[in-house]
Amino acid sequence: MTHAPAPSAWITSSYSAAQNECVQVRASARTVEVRDSKHTALPHVRMAPTAFGQFVTALRHGNL
Repeated sequence: MTHAPAPSAWITSSYSAAQNECVQVRASARTVEVRDSKHTALPHVRMAPTAFGQFVTALRHGNL
């Protein structure tokens, strides 16, 4: 049986920290997770790395 690699530690976005609207991200080879840094016990969003890349691109271009 093979085990999926453990996700990395949560990293706080330096961009959102300046606005006090922080999100945290952690990644493994198969998954990227995003959560609200103020409410870490609440559910978080989990997606494939390619979907996360598309999400970030859409944010950068003001499409969300």
